[in-house]
Amino acid sequence: MEGRIKTALEKALERAESLPKVSPEEIVRMENVPRGRSIGASYMGNKDFNLKEALAEIPENTRKYVLEGLQEVLLMNVTLSADDVADEVNRRAMAGIMVIKKDKARATAVLGELDQLLKYYRQAMEQTRERFKQEFELRGRAARRQGIRERAVERMEFREEWAGVVRQLNQRFEMGLAELKERIKNIG
Repeated sequence: MEGRIKTALEKALERAESLPKVSPEEIVRMENVPRGRSIGASYMGNKDFNLKEALAEIPENTRKYVLEGLQEVLLMNVTLSADDVADEVNRRAMAGIMVIKKDKARATAVLGELDQLLKYYRQAMEQTRERFKQEFELRGRAARRQGIRERAVERMEFREEWAGVVRQLNQRFEMGLAELKERIKNIG
């Protein structure tokens, strides 16, 4: 009978047996991290959402995984912001982080550093924008005096060069932002 053809079910069962076994703890994690992400999305998308109440309903045995997913969403929403809308998103995310952290003193300190970084970025962006604009206008005037450029070409060049300047500025600040986010993750 060794030579008989195996059914699809038998083949699937053999493959399933060869897969690594998932621990019950990992199953609980896989079920609850997305739940935390969902709570985070609800919190970020709804100003009336009460995060403390939502977390109070979470059973203690799944809490750490829900908080893992929630923290992931909150940190993802903290970005280098160049406008008031993004600043408000950052403030909301940081307020949510304060709710989920037990070590309030460390969280306050690191979030203070994060707030300073975001303010410094905003100032650097405004100063860079103003300097770039002035330099570009001077170059444009000189080129127009020589009859070299048209306004449409100038606008296109301005956008391209400005995008490069913004990329460079963002690269300088992204490293600090990533480091602070990592420190936040490590706060209990």
